[in-house]
Amino acid sequence: MHISYDYTELLGELKSELLHGNLNINSNIRIVRENTPVFGDYKPILDWYYHDDIINEDNELINVTRAVDEMESVNSII
Repeated sequence: MHISYDYTELLGELKSELLHGNLNINSNIRIVRENTPVFGDYKPILDWYYHDDIINEDNELINVTRAVDEMESVNSII
């Protein structure tokens, strides 16, 4: 199976926010996912955010550590 989704840019942004102290490993962020699964039932992350003024309750609330783990796991198989 070949998966062509690359989270390198999103991971870089997220790790930068962690490095600068805007987020920590216990923080929660909102993620925007693709509407249609791309393989199996997996819906890839399209974007993420944490600013309260743009919180959309329709988007999934996820722990930063879990988000990083998911993106690194997908990146490791592409």
